[in-house]
Amino acid sequence: MVNDDHGKNSSSVGGGTRRDRKDWPAQWFAQDTSARVVVGRDLTVLAINHRATATIERNANLVLRDGVLTARDRRTATELGATVASANCESRFNVVGADSRAALLIEAVALNGADSPVALTLRDL
Repeated sequence: MVNDDHGKNSSSVGGGTRRDRKDWPAQWFAQDTSARVVVGRDLTVLAINHRATATIERNANLVLRDGVLTARDRRTATELGATVASANCESRFNVVGADSRAALLIEAVALNGADSPVALTLRDL
Protein backbone atom coordinates (compact mmCIF):
# COMPACT_ATOMS: atom_id res chain seq x y z
CA MET A 1 0.00 0.00 0.00
CA VAL A 2 1.10 3.54 -0.74
CA ASN A 3 0.14 6.44 1.50
CA ASP A 4 -0.90 9.64 -0.29
CA ASP A 5 -1.17 13.22 0.99
CA HIS A 6 -4.90 12.93 1.74
CA GLY A 7 -4.70 10.31 4.49
CA LYS A 8 -5.63 7.44 2.20
CA ASN A 9 -3.71 4.31 1.42
CA SER A 10 -4.07 3.01 -2.11
CA SER A 11 -4.92 -0.64 -2.47
CA SER A 12 -3.57 -3.13 -4.97
CA VAL A 13 -7.16 -3.88 -6.02
CA GLY A 14 -7.95 -0.29 -6.90
CA GLY A 15 -9.86 0.61 -3.76
CA GLY A 16 -8.55 2.46 -0.79
CA THR A 17 -8.33 2.17 2.94
CA ARG A 18 -8.45 5.09 5.31
CA ARG A 19 -5.95 5.76 8.06
CA ASP A 20 -8.39 4.09 10.44
CA ARG A 21 -7.38 0.83 8.67
CA LYS A 22 -10.97 -0.12 7.84
CA ASP A 23 -11.68 -1.39 4.37
CA TRP A 24 -14.82 0.64 3.72
CA PRO A 25 -15.34 -0.61 0.13
CA ALA A 26 -15.32 -4.22 1.36
CA GLN A 27 -17.78 -3.40 4.13
CA TRP A 28 -20.05 -1.61 1.66
CA PHE A 29 -19.88 -4.62 -0.69
CA ALA A 30 -20.80 -6.95 2.19
CA GLN A 31 -23.87 -4.86 3.06
CA ASP A 32 -25.14 -4.55 -0.52
CA THR A 33 -28.68 -5.79 -1.00
CA SER A 34 -27.88 -7.09 -4.49
CA ALA A 35 -26.35 -10.55 -4.96
CA ARG A 36 -22.80 -9.77 -6.08
CA VAL A 37 -19.84 -12.01 -6.87
CA VAL A 38 -16.41 -11.18 -8.24
CA VAL A 39 -14.82 -14.08 -10.10
CA GLY A 40 -11.62 -14.69 -12.00
CA ARG A 41 -11.91 -15.71 -15.63
CA ASP A 42 -11.54 -19.32 -14.42
CA LEU A 43 -14.66 -18.84 -12.19
CA THR A 44 -12.60 -18.77 -8.98
CA VAL A 45 -14.56 -16.70 -6.46
CA LEU A 46 -12.51 -13.66 -5.40
CA ALA A 47 -15.27 -11.93 -3.41
CA ILE A 48 -18.87 -12.72 -2.62
CA ASN A 49 -21.48 -11.07 -0.44
CA HIS A 50 -24.04 -12.77 1.78
CA ARG A 51 -26.90 -12.08 -0.61
CA ALA A 52 -25.09 -13.91 -3.45
CA THR A 53 -24.29 -16.85 -1.18
CA ALA A 54 -27.98 -17.15 -0.27
CA THR A 55 -29.06 -16.82 -3.92
CA ILE A 56 -26.67 -19.57 -5.01
CA GLU A 57 -27.67 -21.87 -2.11
CA ARG A 58 -31.36 -21.73 -3.02
CA ASN A 59 -30.75 -21.95 -6.78
CA ALA A 60 -30.86 -25.32 -8.52
CA ASN A 61 -28.39 -24.35 -11.26
CA LEU A 62 -25.30 -22.89 -9.58
CA VAL A 63 -23.14 -24.12 -6.73
CA LEU A 64 -20.02 -22.96 -4.89
CA ARG A 65 -17.53 -25.81 -4.80
CA ASP A 66 -14.02 -25.42 -3.33
CA GLY A 67 -14.00 -21.66 -3.98
CA VAL A 68 -15.19 -21.98 -7.57
CA LEU A 69 -18.56 -20.96 -9.00
CA THR A 70 -19.80 -23.99 -10.92
CA ALA A 71 -22.99 -25.26 -12.48
CA ARG A 72 -24.92 -28.41 -11.74
CA ASP A 73 -25.22 -29.44 -15.40
CA ARG A 74 -23.15 -29.15 -18.56
CA ARG A 75 -25.46 -26.75 -20.40
CA THR A 76 -25.60 -24.27 -17.51
CA ALA A 77 -21.82 -24.55 -17.11
CA THR A 78 -21.40 -23.61 -20.76
CA GLU A 79 -23.75 -20.60 -20.36
CA LEU A 80 -21.96 -19.44 -17.21
CA GLY A 81 -18.53 -19.86 -18.80
CA ALA A 82 -19.60 -17.91 -21.89
CA THR A 83 -21.03 -15.13 -19.71
CA VAL A 84 -17.73 -14.68 -17.87
CA ALA A 85 -15.52 -15.17 -20.93
CA SER A 86 -17.36 -12.51 -22.95
CA ALA A 87 -17.44 -9.90 -20.17
CA ASN A 88 -15.88 -6.56 -21.00
CA CYS A 89 -16.05 -3.02 -19.61
CA GLU A 90 -19.72 -2.64 -20.58
CA SER A 91 -22.41 -4.39 -18.55
CA ARG A 92 -23.97 -7.35 -20.34
CA PHE A 93 -26.91 -9.43 -19.30
CA ASN A 94 -27.27 -13.17 -19.87
CA VAL A 95 -29.73 -15.78 -18.67
CA VAL A 96 -28.23 -18.90 -17.15
CA GLY A 97 -30.39 -22.00 -16.80
CA ALA A 98 -33.17 -20.63 -18.98
CA ASP A 99 -34.76 -24.03 -19.47
CA SER A 100 -35.39 -24.51 -15.75
CA ARG A 101 -37.47 -22.86 -13.03
CA ALA A 102 -34.24 -21.72 -11.34
CA ALA A 103 -33.07 -19.44 -14.15
CA LEU A 104 -30.85 -16.51 -13.22
CA LEU A 105 -30.32 -13.21 -14.97
CA ILE A 106 -26.62 -12.42 -14.63
CA GLU A 107 -25.15 -8.99 -15.22
CA ALA A 108 -21.44 -9.27 -15.99
CA VAL A 109 -18.81 -6.56 -16.30
CA ALA A 110 -15.02 -6.87 -16.48
CA LEU A 111 -13.43 -4.78 -13.77
CA ASN A 112 -10.30 -3.72 -15.62
CA GLY A 113 -9.82 -5.04 -19.12
CA ALA A 114 -10.01 -8.30 -21.05
CA ASP A 115 -8.18 -10.59 -18.61
CA SER A 116 -9.37 -8.95 -15.41
CA PRO A 117 -11.80 -10.31 -12.84
CA VAL A 118 -15.51 -10.10 -13.63
CA ALA A 119 -18.19 -8.65 -11.39
CA LEU A 120 -21.45 -10.58 -11.49
CA THR A 121 -24.84 -9.48 -10.20
CA LEU A 122 -27.29 -12.38 -9.84
CA ARG A 123 -31.05 -11.98 -10.12
CA ASP A 124 -33.65 -14.73 -9.82
CA LEU A 125 -36.10 -14.78 -12.71
